[in-house]
Amino acid sequence: MLSPLLIDLPQWVPSDASAIDRTGVDIAVVPPAMPVPPLGEVDALPIGRIDIVVPRGSDATPIATAIAPLGLTAPALPAWMLAAVEQFAAITDAAAIRLRVEITADITCPKFHVDSVHLRLVCTLHGAGTEFVHGDDPSCIQQAGPGALVLLKGRRHPTHTDTVKHRSPPVPAGARRLVMVLDC
Repeated sequence: MLSPLLIDLPQWVPSDASAIDRTGVDIAVVPPAMPVPPLGEVDALPIGRIDIVVPRGSDATPIATAIAPLGLTAPALPAWMLAAVEQFAAITDAAAIRLRVEITADITCPKFHVDSVHLRLVCTLHGAGTEFVHGDDPSCIQQAGPGALVLLKGRRHPTHTDTVKHRSPPVPAGARRLVMVLDC
């Protein structure tokens, strides 16, 4: 029997995420907040990916339309994603946020790396969380928990110091990983 997906509402206090603004801090892992009802059987969904740009002040309709072909039809999910987009836009002062949602069955980024973005938020909604290392020491791999909001400075951030690299974790055979990625 497949386990149902449980996610947490992505609400964070600005002070939780403000650490990312400090020089020398390239990652902030914000713990999840309140859980929402189960959203479905992710391990049974097909592999897929969507990319859309969500302007600030949008409603959840474009997100619902975009994720429907992935089989993500849970009524609460578009509003949950919109809340994350709005909060990310607020802390980054961006007019629009790029939203990517992926359902994968294998490791998508096997090497530790830094993205070529200003700031990225990665939230694993199902499956193993994002792995990261401080410096270049792969013997000290850390992993974000399910539903955690992982804020990562990219190479385009003015105070990026290349102190943290991240990657996707392995996905067990027959399983899926559902990830939401926000970029500005």
